[in-house]
Amino acid sequence: MTSKFIVGIKYLFQLGFRPLTLYGLYKLGLKTGHYKRVTPSISTSQIPSSHSLFSLPNRDQFEKILGEKGKSNLLNEADEIVAGNVRVFGESTALDFKLNQPLQHWTEYESTPALLSSFLFLHNDIKFLWEPARFGWAFILGRAYHLTQEEKYAETFWKNFESFTESNPVSMGPHWMNGQEVAIRLMACVWADHVFETASVSSAERRAVL
Repeated sequence: MTSKFIVGIKYLFQLGFRPLTLYGLYKLGLKTGHYKRVTPSISTSQIPSSHSLFSLPNRDQFEKILGEKGKSNLLNEADEIVAGNVRVFGESTALDFKLNQPLQHWTEYESTPALLSSFLFLHNDIKFLWEPARFGWAFILGRAYHLTQEEKYAETFWKNFESFTESNPVSMGPHWMNGQEVAIRLMACVWADHVFETASVSSAERRAVL
């Protein structure tokens, strides 16, 4: 008890009163179930559709900027993703969002670190689990589609998006336990929605779900 008190005093002097107060309120929200009540798992029909937010570059200019080597590198990586693999911190790995255990509400992972132990055992670090779900690969597919207009790149995005949403419903599982991860994924999805808008595989139903 004494050691915890000393650590608390150190935190107070090093971080200040406001950060500690906010952290205390956050932990209180977890313990009382407040965040579980205000972030329920919702159906996709309750999520509003997105709108175009930016203009895309001219394709000829884009190809000129890339050059032959840049174009080749882009399409090679995009084709790897079409084949089901993604580069995670420089290493190729299967793009798979299915988790091998029942999902819990994100607050459970925050409140009970032991729930993450099996994920960490398989991935060594939570970042290896999170990285594919950040949807960084969507930018590769989007650039490849914008450059070539080949539908396979758009279809690959949609299939993986659907795989993620089916395997990881809103607020359920470790992919929803960190606000930064959700924000990164959100930016990629909003961008992809606009880039793939012209693809025939981007149906109204798919875009409504996104």
